[in-house]
Amino acid sequence: MVTFTRFEPSAPISEETIARFAPNAPEGAAEMWRQYGAGVVGDGFVRIVDPARGAQMTEGVLGLAPTAVVLFSTALADLVIWNDGAFLVAKFRWGVVQYTDRAVTLEQFTQWLQDEQRLDETLERQPYPAAAARDGVPAIEECFGFVPLLALGGGNSADHLQKMGLWEHIALIVQLAGPPKVTGLLVPPTEPQGDATAGEAPASDGGLVAGEGSPTPDQQRLIDIGVGYWRRMIPADAPLGYTLLPEDEAVVVSYAVRGGGRIYVAKDGSALFAYSSAPPHEALEVFRSGRRTPPEHFRPADGTRR
Repeated sequence: MVTFTRFEPSAPISEETIARFAPNAPEGAAEMWRQYGAGVVGDGFVRIVDPARGAQMTEGVLGLAPTAVVLFSTALADLVIWNDGAFLVAKFRWGVVQYTDRAVTLEQFTQWLQDEQRLDETLERQPYPAAAARDGVPAIEECFGFVPLLALGGGNSADHLQKMGLWEHIALIVQLAGPPKVTGLLVPPTEPQGDATAGEAPASDGGLVAGEGSPTPDQQRLIDIGVGYWRRMIPADAPLGYTLLPEDEAVVVSYAVRGGGRIYVAKDGSALFAYSSAPPHEALEVFRSGRRTPPEHFRPADGTRR
């Protein structure tokens, strides 16, 4: 059952709307809409969206599938959309869409929306709190927008945030920077492990790793970092491949199986994970933008260490 410990209602969601969207929504959504309606969760960063309003305002802007349902928005103009059995988190400010495993339920996801660590690390809530303390919580159809947009060189700080219309800001970002692109899994944060420090990973086991070209010592160091991260998540005898990216002073370490992916490793040892479903050129663009995966996120889906 979906429960919000802090919630400020804005408007009820009609039974007509619930009947229209419930068949395509996750289990528990209809009950959530009836109990809470549209409104603001917790500190105001997360909002329940009336799905009819979400469909109306994204039509012609995002090109969503007819069965997609807009469930939540954030005060930084992100949208959480349910489609094809998974939650999609569209972070327009960064130009990316991340998705959850299909095993994630609405009850689990709404718990994440109320977890301080997950709000900051997974939904990237900062610098919202500072802006809200300065200007107040935006109204249900308002948001804080970066001026100028992050895609146009704006700074990722509260100094660059201004209140504006939510849907208008999303449409503006899409118009100026293009629609967000799928980059991979939305990985929930976990408790950091003792050896999980930025830029460090266990060394390669030296076997079952193949690629084209002979890496330099610096490139081999980056390959070892990528292999070390993969070994946290997959069996030690699983074959891996590498690709050298000399123009970026980086490497890619790949696990080429269904549901696998690629780990892009920069010269400073920081890394970005991308699922195999993400087109390589798009994942590389995200990597070049400076986005990275926290080291503690590289662990098996069940949360154990290998």
